[in-house]
Amino acid sequence: MRKGVIFLIVLVSIYTQETNFRSITLDITTEFPIGENIDPKVVELDGKDVRQNLFPSGIYELKIIEPGFLSICKSVTIPPGDSPFVIRETLRTKLRRIDIRIIYDVEPPNRLKTYKITMSPLAQRSIQREVRKGDTIKPGSYLLRISQPMYESIEVKQHVWPDNRTYVIDQKLFAKQVPINFQISHDVNPPDSLGPYSVWLMSKKLRVLFMGGEKIRPGKYDLKIFQPGYYTIKKVIDIKPSEDLFLVKEQLIAKKRTICFELLVINGGCLQDASKIINLDNQKEIGFRDTFKPGQRIHLLYKFRRYEDFEISTILPPGEGPYHFKRGIALVHLHPLEFTVRHSTKMMDGIKYEYTFTIDGKTLQDIHIKKEKGIGRFYYTLMIPKGKIFRAYVGYKYMEIELKKFRSGMSIKKPNRISVIKLIEHLKKVGEKDGDNASLNVVIKLYENSDDKEMLQQLSRSDIKELVTRLKSLKLNKPKEQNQLQKLIDHLTQDK
Repeated sequence: MRKGVIFLIVLVSIYTQETNFRSITLDITTEFPIGENIDPKVVELDGKDVRQNLFPSGIYELKIIEPGFLSICKSVTIPPGDSPFVIRETLRTKLRRIDIRIIYDVEPPNRLKTYKITMSPLAQRSIQREVRKGDTIKPGSYLLRISQPMYESIEVKQHVWPDNRTYVIDQKLFAKQVPINFQISHDVNPPDSLGPYSVWLMSKKLRVLFMGGEKIRPGKYDLKIFQPGYYTIKKVIDIKPSEDLFLVKEQLIAKKRTICFELLVINGGCLQDASKIINLDNQKEIGFRDTFKPGQRIHLLYKFRRYEDFEISTILPPGEGPYHFKRGIALVHLHPLEFTVRHSTKMMDGIKYEYTFTIDGKTLQDIHIKKEKGIGRFYYTLMIPKGKIFRAYVGYKYMEIELKKFRSGMSIKKPNRISVIKLIEHLKKVGEKDGDNASLNVVIKLYENSDDKEMLQQLSRSDIKELVTRLKSLKLNKPKEQNQLQKLIDHLTQDK
């Protein structure tokens, strides 16, 4: 058995020497990267992989295939020899098709010119070749430049490696910061005490607060403009890429304001609450929630329980909260006057009258009259200014007394005089209710009552004349009534 093995080895050795089989060594480099050794995907001699086979001397068809490189197909001769046969080749790169993917941090306006892309060999940067989608480029090292109006230019090194795939220029352009300015006006100029307005800009995309400056990055922003005394402006603004100034132009509108019911009283050294405030422009009472537009003149009448009325005319300034008239004022203090009456009202010809009061002819307001019901009497407390003559009216009758003779808590006597002015007003009401003949009967009854007749006889000539004028204006259709009217006029005038 051992002799047979030795014989076979001898035969194989003799056959190898006779046929001269040689192994293959590869020395394959690339055009780019320059001189880089690679192990190609396919290296065949007559279709056989050189890395898995031995080859005798002879002529062969060499094929070298590597993605991104031009294939080599050529004849090679392997001469006889003992050492490995070296296949030494340099692969040339294929041209690569260009695709372009440019994105933006902020999309450009439609009117904006498109970008420009150039590629320069690193060794020859002055040579700029403009490239577009679909162009081809030879693998190598380049300086990539991208420019577009209103965006930051890009200049980066790019290595275009050998590959069968499309070469993609994938870059992101960032918009240049845009000059920004603010032009904020007011419908009503603010007083110095309010301080300046504040502008707040928050990027909707990045949620970054703009801290101020002369330029801002384009994009959408939440805008907020705030100033005390004015309605806050809230809106979204879209700052497009641009070389021009972006102007934020807004107007702050003054908030409507309520009116403070307090006034600083100099002679009291304190704040005094008004019982009510009257808007003199429309004679309506102002409520705590009623508002007024700043910048307009307001005419107000402050009414107090213990002071005389105080009128204010001023231009309402912008501000926060109710408007407070800050200038101290001197109010006229009122003094209490107390008395009692048996009845606080009186029916006259079907018309109910309540007591009203005057000081020196000036009628006291309801706010200065306090009435309380007691047992069998009514108690009044009036807040009155300094004066001389006090009158208490009920309907068209009144009583009069000098204030210096008035005693606090006294019971005032019933009315013993007639006011022609109020009598005429009463006759109008009766006439509207029951007709002019009823008005005539009112005066006739007065003249027929001894007490009332005496009051009529106390009237002055001018009062009688005024009353007669009113009586003559009555529209009486019946002769009897006309005769009664004439007779009454004769009595009234004869008494004078």
